[in-house]
Amino acid sequence: MWLSTVFTFIFESGVNAVSKPFHSFLFILAFAVFSFAQTAPKPTPTPAPVIEDDGEVIKVNSKLVTVPVSVTDLQGAPVTGLKVSDFSLLEENRQQTLDQLNAADEVPLEIALLIDISSSVDPMFDMEKLAAAKFLRDVMRPSDRASIFTVGSTPYLLLPRDTAEKAGEKITSVVAQRKSTAFYDSIITAADYLQKNAPPTSRKVIVIISDGDDSSSEVMQNIMAKTDALITKQIDTLSQKKLKEILMSARTDARSQVQSKLSRTMQNGDVVFYSLNPAGNSYHLNVISQFGQETMKIFADQTGGAAFLLKKPEDLDQIFRQLTNELRAQYLLQYYTDTDYPVGRYVNLKVSVPGRTTGVRVRARQGYYVK
Repeated sequence: MWLSTVFTFIFESGVNAVSKPFHSFLFILAFAVFSFAQTAPKPTPTPAPVIEDDGEVIKVNSKLVTVPVSVTDLQGAPVTGLKVSDFSLLEENRQQTLDQLNAADEVPLEIALLIDISSSVDPMFDMEKLAAAKFLRDVMRPSDRASIFTVGSTPYLLLPRDTAEKAGEKITSVVAQRKSTAFYDSIITAADYLQKNAPPTSRKVIVIISDGDDSSSEVMQNIMAKTDALITKQIDTLSQKKLKEILMSARTDARSQVQSKLSRTMQNGDVVFYSLNPAGNSYHLNVISQFGQETMKIFADQTGGAAFLLKKPEDLDQIFRQLTNELRAQYLLQYYTDTDYPVGRYVNLKVSVPGRTTGVRVRARQGYYVK
């Protein structure tokens, strides 16, 4: 400011209006002021107030839960066009806010098709293979993939993820082996395979053609070995009747443990379970067959699938058409839960379509295990 005033004074006054000594003085003064302006320290800005951290940590704990849901009418035809606002989902009887809904045509389908080649297969085996191949071609789109497993004495991956055409060709070439059945091991193997190899956003489905009988699964043998060891220690002190009762009870408990393990494996992988039992009405005549069908129904109910039972050979194509409709009518619901349940706890779910209380059938997983 001073420097500008001095120079303005000099040049406005003119050289002749000021004496030479005074003129020189003004120039010296101006130079001094200019030098001072260049070297003068700049004012230090006022520091912003420091906000002290009170040490409190705010933790946001929310988990994404995926719920596959299929909606059909009473004739089995798919109900399409539903929106997220059409669904209601309760978690432990608490209403949840749905964040996203995807229709079947928006989400890739991953199918693990398991076919029983053990001694329990029936004369319909060739028909089953042809019907299964047609089912894959009908239900799958170009972006979908199918994997083929055989259920024999051990699980075997016959075809890794491939197109409907390749999967259909492979399943028609399957040959029965008439050996023991690793039913439980095969389901665990297929569920693990889907969880590891299928895209995370896909709809993962197991379809198994079997009567549900198991005679050689390692998971079952391991549990029974521990049970048998405990019984052996008491064998000398027990009567034959009591020993038989204990053994039957132990086998029932072992099956329950295996069922729980399989259910948890499928639930953790967001896998929906479907079964086709070719045994027909004759399954009532055999306790083991009854148990097999009941087991498959438990898996289906828990995961949101279905356990079909053939009554006659003509039902095979109809059941596969119904299964096709189920998968075409499948939606994928997603929501975030903020509950803090302990790891391993089973959380109950209930899905409904309130606006259509009659005339529709809703299949959805009944819960999930906290990871």
